[in-house]
Amino acid sequence: ANEFKDILFESCSGGGGRFDPGMLYYMPQTWTSDDTDAYERQFIQYGTSFAYPQITMGAHVSVSPNHQTVRATSMQTRAHGSMMANLGYELDLSVLSEEDKIHVFAQVRYYKPIRRDIQFGRFYRILSPYGNKGSCFIIESEDTKRYYMFYFRGVNRLNKGKFTLPLHYLSEGSYTAEIIDFSHKVSASGIQEADVNKENVSNK
Repeated sequence: ANEFKDILFESCSGGGGRFDPGMLYYMPQTWTSDDTDAYERQFIQYGTSFAYPQITMGAHVSVSPNHQTVRATSMQTRAHGSMMANLGYELDLSVLSEEDKIHVFAQVRYYKPIRRDIQFGRFYRILSPYGNKGSCFIIESEDTKRYYMFYFRGVNRLNKGKFTLPLHYLSEGSYTAEIIDFSHKVSASGIQEADVNKENVSNK
Protein backbone atom coordinates (compact mmCIF):
# COMPACT_ATOMS: atom_id res chain seq x y z
CA ALA A 1 0.00 0.00 0.00
CA ASN A 2 2.89 2.38 0.68
CA GLU A 3 4.65 1.51 -2.57
CA PHE A 4 1.55 1.83 -4.80
CA LYS A 5 -0.21 4.85 -3.29
CA ASP A 6 -2.33 5.53 -6.38
CA ILE A 7 -3.98 2.10 -6.29
CA LEU A 8 -7.14 1.56 -4.26
CA PHE A 9 -6.83 -1.73 -2.41
CA GLU A 10 -9.76 -3.60 -0.89
CA SER A 11 -9.27 -6.18 1.84
CA CYS A 12 -11.16 -9.46 1.97
CA SER A 13 -11.11 -12.73 3.86
CA GLY A 14 -12.58 -15.95 2.57
CA GLY A 15 -14.84 -17.78 4.99
CA GLY A 16 -15.87 -14.87 7.18
CA GLY A 17 -14.18 -12.51 9.60
CA ARG A 18 -13.66 -10.08 6.73
CA PHE A 19 -13.48 -6.81 8.60
CA ASP A 20 -10.20 -6.22 10.39
CA PRO A 21 -9.54 -2.75 11.87
CA GLY A 22 -5.82 -3.34 11.43
CA MET A 23 -6.23 -3.95 7.69
CA LEU A 24 -8.28 -0.77 7.33
CA TYR A 25 -5.09 1.13 8.18
CA TYR A 26 -3.68 -0.07 4.86
CA MET A 27 -6.83 -0.61 2.80
CA PRO A 28 -9.74 1.80 3.31
CA GLN A 29 -12.49 -0.60 2.28
CA THR A 30 -13.40 -4.24 2.79
CA TRP A 31 -15.46 -6.66 0.72
CA THR A 32 -18.40 -7.03 3.08
CA SER A 33 -19.66 -10.43 1.94
CA ASP A 34 -19.78 -12.74 -1.07
CA ASP A 35 -23.55 -12.73 -0.54
CA THR A 36 -24.67 -9.94 -2.88
CA ASP A 37 -28.39 -10.74 -2.78
CA ALA A 38 -30.17 -7.40 -2.30
CA TYR A 39 -32.48 -8.74 0.42
CA GLU A 40 -29.71 -10.54 2.32
CA ARG A 41 -27.53 -7.45 2.12
CA GLN A 42 -30.01 -5.47 4.18
CA PHE A 43 -29.22 -7.74 7.13
CA ILE A 44 -25.48 -7.90 6.42
CA GLN A 45 -24.98 -4.16 6.05
CA TYR A 46 -27.31 -3.43 8.97
CA GLY A 47 -25.15 -5.53 11.27
CA THR A 48 -21.86 -4.27 9.84
CA SER A 49 -22.92 -0.65 10.35
CA PHE A 50 -22.80 -1.05 14.13
CA ALA A 51 -19.02 -1.15 13.97
CA TYR A 52 -17.92 0.18 10.58
CA PRO A 53 -18.78 3.30 8.51
CA GLN A 54 -20.27 3.16 5.02
CA ILE A 55 -17.02 4.08 3.24
CA THR A 56 -15.48 0.79 4.40
CA MET A 57 -18.29 -1.45 3.11
CA GLY A 58 -17.87 -2.78 -0.42
CA ALA A 59 -21.42 -3.17 -1.79
CA HIS A 60 -21.94 -4.30 -5.36
CA VAL A 61 -24.87 -4.65 -7.70
CA SER A 62 -24.75 -8.21 -9.01
CA VAL A 63 -26.80 -10.39 -11.35
CA SER A 64 -30.45 -11.33 -11.01
CA PRO A 65 -31.43 -14.02 -10.25
CA ASN A 66 -28.69 -13.92 -7.64
CA HIS A 67 -25.99 -16.54 -8.16
CA GLN A 68 -26.27 -17.75 -4.54
CA THR A 69 -29.86 -17.35 -3.41
CA VAL A 70 -31.41 -17.55 -6.91
CA ARG A 71 -33.66 -14.68 -5.83
CA ALA A 72 -34.77 -12.28 -8.56
CA THR A 73 -34.70 -8.58 -7.64
CA SER A 74 -35.01 -5.47 -9.76
CA MET A 75 -32.01 -3.46 -10.85
CA GLN A 76 -33.40 -0.56 -8.82
CA THR A 77 -33.59 -2.54 -5.57
CA ARG A 78 -30.08 -3.90 -6.06
CA ALA A 79 -28.74 -0.42 -6.74
CA HIS A 80 -30.41 1.23 -3.75
CA GLY A 81 -29.09 -1.48 -1.43
CA SER A 82 -25.55 -0.93 -2.71
CA MET A 83 -25.86 2.85 -2.68
CA MET A 84 -26.07 2.82 1.10
CA ALA A 85 -22.36 1.99 1.15
CA ASN A 86 -19.43 1.93 -1.30
CA LEU A 87 -21.27 1.33 -4.58
CA GLY A 88 -19.86 -0.92 -7.28
CA TYR A 89 -21.02 -3.31 -10.01
CA GLU A 90 -20.14 -6.98 -10.20
CA LEU A 91 -21.73 -8.32 -13.36
CA ASP A 92 -21.16 -8.63 -17.09
CA LEU A 93 -22.28 -5.33 -18.60
CA SER A 94 -22.12 -6.79 -22.11
CA VAL A 95 -25.10 -9.07 -21.45
CA LEU A 96 -27.36 -6.49 -19.79
CA SER A 97 -30.58 -5.51 -21.49
CA GLU A 98 -30.76 -2.04 -22.98
CA GLU A 99 -33.17 -1.07 -20.22
CA ASP A 100 -30.77 -2.20 -17.49
CA LYS A 101 -27.90 -0.35 -19.16
CA ILE A 102 -29.96 2.84 -18.97
CA HIS A 103 -30.63 2.13 -15.29
CA VAL A 104 -26.92 1.61 -14.55
CA PHE A 105 -26.07 4.87 -16.31
CA ALA A 106 -28.71 6.71 -14.28
CA GLN A 107 -27.56 5.13 -11.02
CA VAL A 108 -23.91 6.03 -11.49
CA ARG A 109 -24.78 9.54 -12.65
CA TYR A 110 -26.93 10.06 -9.55
CA TYR A 111 -24.47 8.52 -7.10
CA LYS A 112 -21.27 10.33 -8.07
CA PRO A 113 -22.29 13.82 -6.89
CA ILE A 114 -23.64 12.50 -3.56
CA ARG A 115 -21.13 9.77 -2.79
CA ARG A 116 -19.23 11.85 -0.24
CA ASP A 117 -22.49 12.46 1.64
CA ILE A 118 -23.28 8.74 1.54
CA GLN A 119 -19.83 7.42 2.36
CA PHE A 120 -18.89 9.91 5.08
CA GLY A 121 -22.28 10.97 6.43
CA ARG A 122 -23.83 9.97 9.73
CA PHE A 123 -25.66 6.64 9.42
CA TYR A 124 -28.95 6.06 11.26
CA ARG A 125 -30.72 2.72 11.54
CA ILE A 126 -34.42 3.61 11.52
CA LEU A 127 -36.05 0.22 11.00
CA SER A 128 -34.36 -3.14 11.57
CA PRO A 129 -34.68 -5.75 8.79
CA TYR A 130 -35.23 -8.34 11.52
CA GLY A 131 -38.77 -7.05 12.07
CA ASN A 132 -41.74 -7.56 9.76
CA LYS A 133 -42.05 -4.05 8.29
CA GLY A 134 -39.01 -4.01 6.04
CA SER A 135 -35.92 -1.95 6.78
CA CYS A 136 -35.10 1.73 6.71
CA PHE A 137 -31.90 3.74 6.99
CA ILE A 138 -31.12 7.46 6.89
CA ILE A 139 -27.77 9.03 6.06
CA GLU A 140 -27.16 12.63 7.13
CA SER A 141 -24.59 14.67 5.18
CA GLU A 142 -21.57 16.00 7.05
CA ASP A 143 -22.94 19.55 6.93
CA THR A 144 -26.36 18.27 8.16
CA LYS A 145 -28.11 19.92 5.18
CA ARG A 146 -29.09 16.78 3.27
CA TYR A 147 -30.64 13.48 4.27
CA TYR A 148 -30.88 10.27 2.24
CA MET A 149 -33.52 7.76 3.27
CA PHE A 150 -33.53 4.16 2.08
CA TYR A 151 -36.61 2.06 2.70
CA PHE A 152 -36.87 -1.59 1.64
CA ARG A 153 -40.14 -3.45 1.91
CA GLY A 154 -38.39 -6.77 2.32
CA VAL A 155 -40.06 -10.01 1.29
CA ASN A 156 -43.50 -9.28 -0.14
CA ARG A 157 -46.39 -10.62 1.91
CA LEU A 158 -50.12 -10.51 1.36
CA ASN A 159 -52.20 -8.16 3.51
CA LYS A 160 -49.12 -6.60 5.02
CA GLY A 161 -51.01 -3.44 5.83
CA LYS A 162 -49.82 0.12 6.25
CA PHE A 163 -47.80 1.72 9.00
CA THR A 164 -46.30 5.09 9.87
CA LEU A 165 -42.55 5.41 9.57
CA PRO A 166 -41.24 7.99 12.07
CA LEU A 167 -38.43 10.10 10.62
CA HIS A 168 -36.06 9.92 13.57
CA TYR A 169 -33.12 12.31 13.82
CA LEU A 170 -34.57 14.97 11.50
CA SER A 171 -34.84 18.43 13.00
CA GLU A 172 -38.16 20.19 12.98
CA GLY A 173 -38.68 22.25 9.81
CA SER A 174 -39.52 22.08 6.10
CA TYR A 175 -37.78 19.74 3.67
CA THR A 176 -37.81 19.21 -0.07
CA ALA A 177 -38.14 15.49 -0.80
CA GLU A 178 -36.74 14.03 -4.01
CA ILE A 179 -38.04 10.53 -4.73
CA ILE A 180 -35.55 8.65 -6.87
CA ASP A 181 -36.93 6.02 -9.22
CA PHE A 182 -34.50 4.57 -11.74
CA SER A 183 -37.04 2.15 -13.17
CA HIS A 184 -38.85 4.66 -15.37
CA LYS A 185 -36.34 6.96 -17.04
CA VAL A 186 -32.76 8.17 -16.73
CA SER A 187 -33.51 11.27 -14.66
CA ALA A 188 -36.68 10.04 -12.97
CA SER A 189 -37.46 11.89 -9.77
CA GLY A 190 -40.39 13.44 -8.01
CA ILE A 191 -40.18 16.64 -6.00
CA GLN A 192 -42.54 17.42 -3.18
CA GLU A 193 -42.49 19.64 -0.13
CA ALA A 194 -42.59 17.94 3.26
CA ASP A 195 -43.05 19.55 6.66
CA VAL A 196 -41.41 17.79 9.57
CA ASN A 197 -42.83 18.55 13.00
CA LYS A 198 -42.57 17.05 16.45
CA GLU A 199 -45.37 14.61 15.74
CA ASN A 200 -43.78 12.85 12.76
CA VAL A 201 -40.22 12.86 14.07
CA SER A 202 -41.27 11.24 17.32
CA ASN A 203 -39.12 8.38 18.60
CA LYS A 204 -42.19 6.57 19.93
